Amino acid sequence: MKPINEGRGDGEAQPLINNDYRYSSLRNRSRYNIIVLGISFCVLFSAFSPTQNLQTTINKNIGSDSLAVLYAFLSVTNFISPFVILNLGERLSLIVGTLTYSAYIAANIKVLVPTLYASSVLLGIGGAVLWTAQGSFVIRCSTESTIGANTGLFFALFQVNQIIGNLGAAALIDKAGLGNEVLFLIFLGVSLSSLIGFSALGKPIKMNDKGQIIEKENQTMSIKDRLLSTVVLFKDRPIQLLIVPLLYSGISQSFFFGIFPNLLGKEWLGYVLAVFGFCDAAGSMVMGKLSDIFGRKILVVLSTLFCVSGTVLCYLLNRLVVKSQQQMPYYFIVAALLGLADAGFNTQLYALIGVIYPKKGEAAAGVFKFVQSTATAAAFVYGPYASLFDNAVIVSSLVVLSSVLFMFADNFSKRVSIDELTDRELQTPLLNDQQVENVTSKLKTLQNNKINIIILGLCFCILFSAFSPTQILQTTINQNLGYYTLAVLYSSLSISNFISPFIVSKLGEKPSLIIGTLSYALYIGSNIYVTQPSLYISSILVGFGGAILWNAQGSLVIKYSTEETIGANTGLFFSLFQTDQIIGNLGSATLINKARFSNKILFIIFMGISLIPIIGFLFLNNPNKIKTIKSINIQDEEETRGNEEENEKKKDIDGDDDNLSIKNIIKSTIILFKDKPIQLLIPSLLYSGISQTFFFGVFPSLIGVEWVGYVMSVFGLFDALSSLVLGKLSDKFGRKVLILISTISCIFGTVLICLAGQSKVIPITGNNSISNDEYKILCYFIGSASLGFSDAGFNTQLYSLLGALYPTNGEAAVGVFKFVQSTATAIAFIYGPYTSLFENVVVLDSLIVISCVFFVFADKFPKKVPNIGTTF
Repeated sequence: MKPINEGRGDGEAQPLINNDYRYSSLRNRSRYNIIVLGISFCVLFSAFSPTQNLQTTINKNIGSDSLAVLYAFLSVTNFISPFVILNLGERLSLIVGTLTYSAYIAANIKVLVPTLYASSVLLGIGGAVLWTAQGSFVIRCSTESTIGANTGLFFALFQVNQIIGNLGAAALIDKAGLGNEVLFLIFLGVSLSSLIGFSALGKPIKMNDKGQIIEKENQTMSIKDRLLSTVVLFKDRPIQLLIVPLLYSGISQSFFFGIFPNLLGKEWLGYVLAVFGFCDAAGSMVMGKLSDIFGRKILVVLSTLFCVSGTVLCYLLNRLVVKSQQQMPYYFIVAALLGLADAGFNTQLYALIGVIYPKKGEAAAGVFKFVQSTATAAAFVYGPYASLFDNAVIVSSLVVLSSVLFMFADNFSKRVSIDELTDRELQTPLLNDQQVENVTSKLKTLQNNKINIIILGLCFCILFSAFSPTQILQTTINQNLGYYTLAVLYSSLSISNFISPFIVSKLGEKPSLIIGTLSYALYIGSNIYVTQPSLYISSILVGFGGAILWNAQGSLVIKYSTEETIGANTGLFFSLFQTDQIIGNLGSATLINKARFSNKILFIIFMGISLIPIIGFLFLNNPNKIKTIKSINIQDEEETRGNEEENEKKKDIDGDDDNLSIKNIIKSTIILFKDKPIQLLIPSLLYSGISQTFFFGVFPSLIGVEWVGYVMSVFGLFDALSSLVLGKLSDKFGRKVLILISTISCIFGTVLICLAGQSKVIPITGNNSISNDEYKILCYFIGSASLGFSDAGFNTQLYSLLGALYPTNGEAAVGVFKFVQSTATAIAFIYGPYTSLFENVVVLDSLIVISCVFFVFADKFPKKVPNIGTTF
């Protein structure tokens, strides 16, 4: 590997062509090649895609069988296609492959079983050559920093074929009324025109990011050695991890272009799949760019969620909505989701393989297409004999597993040589007795802090096992009065968040938790004998006490955590806390439906339970803050001790934080609104508040008293389990990925609940014994699980981010959090009774999308923003 601008003397002689100019020229040539390649593929597949889509519609089982033969030969041929490309070159291989596609289209002009099967075999061979040449060409035209953008650019141009081809086919069939013979003659001519573009391709030059040309591996290898070089890649760990994603990539093609089109009918096929193509093309361009900025993992997770949402919605529409006129608008949404999913997986798979195997492009592309086409062939074989439900389960299960394995495979793109490690990373100095004692003490503190988090979570679980069903039953039992009391509660909670940091700093966290608990018990007690004045007064008191309780909780979690454990500790707390939804709702459902207790007895029991956590709060230890686990490292011990001594001196000069006046505490809370991270998080905090109204006000009122406990217990189960898992995952994969997952989960859950609540879910008539109400309850259970998962994601990641941003100013940060959140909740409880379910869903889903975008930007600040503290 030789640098382009290597000098010829002692450094004084300069190359005739400036390196920057030549590097820029080569990159421009590569971009030209990618654009020409993408446009040529777009033209070719503008003819082939509608041909493939129409196979299962026009030719029925023969069409499905011919596609199975096609992909079976495509699979086998991928072992020898790298050898063909090395001998013919990429450009000639692309031309040969194009001719086989034209032959397959021509076989559909007058359909005969032998010619259709023969052209399928021929296309299988030519398709392997074409796609392996394409993969190799894109890799050779890219560097590690441009592989994502180039892959996205190619697929964006390529996937436009779904728009042009399907809209063109729809226009030719519906408007022009052309027969199949004329239709495929036109497609044949279009496919041959792509040869012009392939002939105009330039020779690709592989470079790295430093402008150095990377020579291709030995091109004189025999076909046997070349075959072995492809097979041997299966022993490589990244390829083994990518087997499942590649299988999904193949099976999904069968679903996208075989199963799904068959549901649409010939009349709507072109238009719906044009939407698929548009979202696939636009998604490829955007995701290709974003992968170079945010990484591949986050986009694969997003694509997974799109795929699961699309396949589930597709099944629900076909299963539950009878009339095709009602189905079609939603099928456009399905097409958009599946198009985005296809764009995400294709761009990220190609990008990852290009990064891991920059010198083995042909072999890597061969393995890719072998596994992909084998899976596609298998799927086209079993597809006609499997139900839509079976196909949806297979695709959804496979994409989830693929997403997990992709994340591990992506780590191989960041492998570092041992030679790059510093001496400090390779050497461990010996400890003296004092250092051993300090390290042991800090490790013990971390262990004790974990125990405190568990105690805190269990106490909140017990308290809210009584309060949560009380809150949920407000809108069911007390109707509008319940809405208004909750609005008063959250208004009081909002205002009190300005002074709650002062009270917590004065009283300490433990007394604050006890006072807050007593206010919750008082509110529950006011429901034993319901009178309007007592309910409003107790709502004001619990708003005040709730602000103190949650401020103390947030402060403790932050103080019990380090920068590295804040995500796990937040997840642990919320997993224990959210168990209240299971215990409380199942308990209330049992007491109401089985024991037939009256409201009076029910709330007496809840009040007794709410007082139990006071015992647990007494066992909490005072927090001993460790900023970061890195401070436990031996090399940092002296520096850490010096910083601690300096902080103590600063504390002596500035005065103890606990002695700050209420004026300064309020000021420290208000001043945070000027901080850029808090400003970026305001939409997220607003969503966090408004979502509580939907989860515990709007949604429960749809279910009815008989089922509300059971449905909401599913919400709690998913909230609790997801909090634990997502808290740990955030420390490993980052917060952005999990916020994206939570966003898609919320949208899916609210849309499903809206469909059920507005009676859009209609059972199929006939022998179906399941009633409409039972279908609605089933949808509520699924929606509840989705919302529980979403709630867990947002809560854990918001607390985690605030803890990372403001480790020494926890009370003020939590005060801001709870102020914005409870203000939004209060407003939502006020307008809730006057807005429709659809309007509530639109508000919630719009806000969560905006929140997700702003959260991604706010998440960059923990690495940039120093702790504000409480000094002025």
